[in-house]
This record gives sequence, structure tokens and C-alpha cells, in this order.
Amino acid sequence: MYFPPTSDQALLWEQYCKEIEKRTNGQVKITYYPGSQLFDGPGTWDAVRKGVADLGYVTTGHASGRFLVTEAVTVMTGYPSAFVVSRVADDYYKKFTPKEFSEYQVLAAAGNSPMVIFSRKPFYKLEDFKGTKTRTSGRQADQVKLLGVAPVSMPAGESVDALSKGVIDSSLTSMEAAKTWRLAEVCKYCTLSWSVFSPPAYYTVMNKAKYDGLPADVKAVFDKVSEEWVDKSALMSNNTDVVGAQFSKEKGMTFIDLSPEEAKRWRDLVAPAADAYIQTMVGKGFSKQEVQGWLDYLKSRIDFWLKEQIKRGIKSPIGPPEIRG
Repeated sequence: MYFPPTSDQALLWEQYCKEIEKRTNGQVKITYYPGSQLFDGPGTWDAVRKGVADLGYVTTGHASGRFLVTEAVTVMTGYPSAFVVSRVADDYYKKFTPKEFSEYQVLAAAGNSPMVIFSRKPFYKLEDFKGTKTRTSGRQADQVKLLGVAPVSMPAGESVDALSKGVIDSSLTSMEAAKTWRLAEVCKYCTLSWSVFSPPAYYTVMNKAKYDGLPADVKAVFDKVSEEWVDKSALMSNNTDVVGAQFSKEKGMTFIDLSPEEAKRWRDLVAPAADAYIQTMVGKGFSKQEVQGWLDYLKSRIDFWLKEQIKRGIKSPIGPPEIRG
């Protein structure tokens, strides 16, 4: 787990490990290392694949190009909240079970919220953002390039120092980063660009050989607890955004809502990133119709889970008015 030990992400997965131990009556013992004590985010992929670590919390943004079918989740835009991202990412994996995960047992998908921009100067319109440098990675890097912005890849933990020294002008990340990664301590503005950019997706994975070697009753426990953790994770991710927004307000941050016209300008410019993804996948042997089907499925699940969020009264600091709170 590369998130800091005191972060909600790290604490929730600490509970996950304890729950596995509890329900297996001690048959399974999990030694938990939050805060990149063993491996950083990108390194966790190979560590789990090679069996150096048995389980890991990973994101496709740290393995760009290796999980291309799964990256459809991070190409799609229009996610309104972290809750929706999490539920949709899990639905997508279960629907298509991409072969690219053949060396892993995917236990649960999770999500982070659609991207907002933390900056030291205000970005009210595209011209303010254009020509700057922003910390980002994965598919979001392709999107910001189309806006005339230079993407800079760096570990999340280094972004505060980079912002304070002017190495980067902003960080394209989730609202929770305001507190988790202390961005509200160095940034004065947050542009609510949630409708423009795609989100990252996270997965709790186990080395496939390790999983296959477990007794059937232990596998059943992992499967059951992991299924429960999908919703727990979705609610946790959503709540970290709420906490991040509150922390930002306490620090005196100014929130900038893009006008509908301005947001459309940005969306129109980043749209070719999805077209480029489709062409990439066609070049990999998939039909255009099949790839478009993945994106259409994602859109349908976004609509479904937004309605569920509204029905459950779950409030988010970003997204449409129906869930703002």
C-alpha cells in the first residue's frame, strides 16, 4: 500500500487484512506495509506478479500501456464522483475480466474521484491553464497535452515540494489529495474540472499462483470480504473527497467551477484522446465496435451508479447539483 499509513485508504485496507484473518480463524496472517515501506506504487505491480509480495493495492496509472483493456475505465470521462468511479470500475472488471490480468487475482476494484486541478494561481479559463506544467500520469497525461499543458510524472508525495519550488504549476489529482498529500497547504485554488478529465482506477490484486494455491474455504473468504470492500471502498473514497474539500476550505482555498460553456470547450479538446485509444486498440486486434462497446457500457454504468448515489443520499464535493453537498 503506497498511501500514507494514516490515510483513509491505508486504514481501510488495514481493516481488510484484519477481517481476512478474523474470518479464516487465523489460518491466514497478513503482514501489512502501508506508506511504500516495501515498494512504491509502480513497483507493486511487479512485486505481486513475481510473488515478492502476495497482495498489493495498485493503479493502472502506474503501469501505463500494460493493461490496455482495463484502461478504458480511465479513458472514459463524465464520472461525477469517487463513489461512481469505484462502482463502475468494479462492474467493468467483472463484465469483461480482461486477460491482461492473467497473472493476478483481482480481488476488488476501487476508484478515485474525477480529476480536479490544485494550483497556486487561478485557472478560470483554458487560457490560464494552457502553457503550464501539471503533475499527472496515465491517460490524464494524454488529455492535458490536448489542452496545451505539459504533463509531469512524479510520485504523489513529491508534488507538494515541486509545487512550492515552482517545478510544476499545478497537480491534476483527486479532491482527497488536498489533505492526504497536503496540497491545500501550498495551493490557493482548486478548479473543479471533474467533467473534463478521466479518473484513475485502483485494484486490490493477489499473485495468481498464491490465490490458486489457497484452500477452497480460504478463497471463499477472500472473495466474500473483497466483494464487501467494493462498496466500503467506494464510500471511503467519496468521504476522503468530502474531507479534502473541508480541509481546503479551512486553509482558505478558492474553488473555481468551470462555466458550462468553458467546461464544454475543455471536453471538446480532450475528446480526441478517446478516439486515439480506440485506434490503439484496433491496432491491437480488437474491432472498433468492440472497443466502443466497452465505452458504451461504462457510460451506462456511470448513469446507473449516479442514480444510485442520488437514491442513497450520498453527497460529494464535486459532480452535478443533485449530489453536491
